Amino acid sequence: MPRVHACMLCGDWPGAIAAAAKGLRQLPELGITQQPELGGLYLSNLELGRRRYRIKRATDVVVEPVSTQVVVVGSELSHNAAGRAHTLLLTYKKLGYSARLLGSHFPLSSRPPELWEPLLSLHLPVHTIAVNDHSQFFWQAWELVLQHPADLVHLCKPRLPAVVFGLLYKLLWGAAVLMDIDDEELCFVGEHEPISVDALKRQQGRLPPPEDLLGPLWTQLAVDLGQRFDGITVANTALQQRYGGTVIPHGRDPQQLRPITAIKRSFARRRYGIPEDAKVVLFFGTPRRHKGLLEVAAAVAALPESMRPLFVVAGAIPDAKFELELVALLPPGRLRLMGNQPFERARDILALADLEVLLSSGEVAAFQSPAKLSDAMAVGLPVLVSEAAPLQEAIARGWAVRAEPERLAEQLQQWLDDAEGLTRQGACAREGFLEALALPVVANKLEPCVMTALADPKPVDGQQLALLESLAPDVASLLMARRYQQWSEREINWLALQQQRRDPKLVSVVVPVYGDPTELDGCLLAVRQAETGIDWEVVAVMNDASPESRAVLAQHQAADPRIRAVWPGENVQFALGCNLGFAASRGEQVVFLNNDCQVQPSWLEALLAPLADRAVAAVQPRLLKPDGTVQCLGVVFREGQTLGYPLYAGLNGELACCQHDHQLQAVTGACLALRASDFAAVRGFDAGFVNSQEDVDLCLRLTQLPDRNLCVSTAATTAIHSESVAPGRIRHTRWSRMRFVQRWRGQIHADDMATYNRDGVTVTGWLEDSADKRREGLGAGRAVLEAEQAGEKAA
Repeated sequence: MPRVHACMLCGDWPGAIAAAAKGLRQLPELGITQQPELGGLYLSNLELGRRRYRIKRATDVVVEPVSTQVVVVGSELSHNAAGRAHTLLLTYKKLGYSARLLGSHFPLSSRPPELWEPLLSLHLPVHTIAVNDHSQFFWQAWELVLQHPADLVHLCKPRLPAVVFGLLYKLLWGAAVLMDIDDEELCFVGEHEPISVDALKRQQGRLPPPEDLLGPLWTQLAVDLGQRFDGITVANTALQQRYGGTVIPHGRDPQQLRPITAIKRSFARRRYGIPEDAKVVLFFGTPRRHKGLLEVAAAVAALPESMRPLFVVAGAIPDAKFELELVALLPPGRLRLMGNQPFERARDILALADLEVLLSSGEVAAFQSPAKLSDAMAVGLPVLVSEAAPLQEAIARGWAVRAEPERLAEQLQQWLDDAEGLTRQGACAREGFLEALALPVVANKLEPCVMTALADPKPVDGQQLALLESLAPDVASLLMARRYQQWSEREINWLALQQQRRDPKLVSVVVPVYGDPTELDGCLLAVRQAETGIDWEVVAVMNDASPESRAVLAQHQAADPRIRAVWPGENVQFALGCNLGFAASRGEQVVFLNNDCQVQPSWLEALLAPLADRAVAAVQPRLLKPDGTVQCLGVVFREGQTLGYPLYAGLNGELACCQHDHQLQAVTGACLALRASDFAAVRGFDAGFVNSQEDVDLCLRLTQLPDRNLCVSTAATTAIHSESVAPGRIRHTRWSRMRFVQRWRGQIHADDMATYNRDGVTVTGWLEDSADKRREGLGAGRAVLEAEQAGEKAA
């Protein structure tokens, strides 16, 4: 912390950010009670440093716009996926920005990963991490991002590593982030649709472990999350129709890729040992099976020997079996494999050819515009292409020729025999390049995207931040809790709510919705069907906006106008969700009701009756499981423990001890009634708790209000609580326990034994929490009570 403050005093905002980030990185090493407090301080200082840094950078950029720091990020820099990153880097250079290439590369074997070969010859700044252990990727990326500040980040390809880099640049530097999509990444992993974090949690209960980060599941998530940054660029109109955004085609420098002359072609062929009288058909790129090389090879093999045909493949073939198939198709002397070529030799390679053929097939082709088409058009080389959607304009405008697979050999022969036709087609290709693909033209398309993103960068997205539950659980809870707290403070005017005049005859039932839509249906149906003489409204907080939950809500809203909804736009968890629902409510009394609870007739009268006593701060009903056993009759506390545990959990609900009221320090939030004025006075649930302990914390704060000193678990009404575990709910239990212990240690008196003594119940033992939790002061051991010792069944 001293380093953070020292940097701030001298205005070294990058240094302050780095020091605060280092403190967060070391958070797990701190003592258990220090983590929430020190973590909060480090995070506050990081946010302050980030704000001041952004103010400083905004001033610098106004004075000199080209001083904007741009980073282009590639998820995988080991192979041709880096080509698009290189293209964007050159586009930013054309705009006059200082741009760097940053990213990661993943080993495909035991051999250490290396940069994609064509990148090695570039005199451009490239900063990478080699990822050998996927579970450590997040922290490797964290360190790399800290070393390279940026104002604008352009992510290449919606893959998980790129999304994480974008998240970190927002979190650490407050950067604007664009996502570029130049392929349909889902096709490469055998999937068809993206998936959201919430949808995946509903399916599987949690996020996948940090393994196979380039695999199908993480890619589905990344494609969804990649659309949540400050803007989208795409390589062609087919991708634009699917993802929106601005089309930024593969631009090339018209000065570097000038039209090929006869002298240049002759020189290139002599350099690479290719006969000057050969008819050369070229494939330039990464040779893969779906790119039609076997079909081209068969067509070249069918050409007459008198033409001296030669198929040149420039690019390393990644599949040995595929290479053998390719070689077998052609007679000796008709195939030349040249391997990967550096970018600066692109014009030399293109000069070898009379004609280039770029075919594609399958789902990938429907969204792919080959970057090598831009190269060929730039130098005036005629190109035969597949009739795929992204290439329709080039074919229609005569910039490229539609390949005819059923007569490809005949088509090749016709073109190779027509020198004048090749010249005319090459000139047309060059004109099309200058109109649509020349780097200055492409740069002018990109600049408005840059200006828009820089003008109003979005804050960190909650769905993206939720990735940390898997990738960096040690800091996930702190960062997510901080975000919910800030949201609550920013969006809810507690002073106005404290002064608000509410309807004294109305009870507001706030239902935070997340999880199984059938439970929501049962909950709303039970509320609607329960006989009561009290006016009520339901405010459903749609943390879960899945189509299924939307349909259930719409059905009940159509049947009952008393049901309203609040749409946070994401899962804001229980505490913040309840606060947002309360802010939209109108009743003088409020009930918070889990969507997995079902109430019974006359429930409101019974639940609200104890509030007639001013000493009572909050009330809960008997909460029973569907099998009639107790889920919770309130919260009691054991001597030597700060954390409470549920009263009579697991006992038969018909036992005498479960059939009368209990006065306690705290009750549970699954079904919780209180005065709206009290809730506003304590500023609602503390959103810094994430799905654990926020209800107990609220009760303890309520009983500190004047005239309030107890909570009541009433036996006058019962709610059936299935207590389903909402997806991802338990991921933050440890954090919430730490925060609760830090706040309430030494301030809570033990009351469990007194409760059991009053009820005539004997404790026979203790169900202890884990040794680790007990050692850390986070234990929540509970009493073991034999059913037969818990009293007679009620008559």
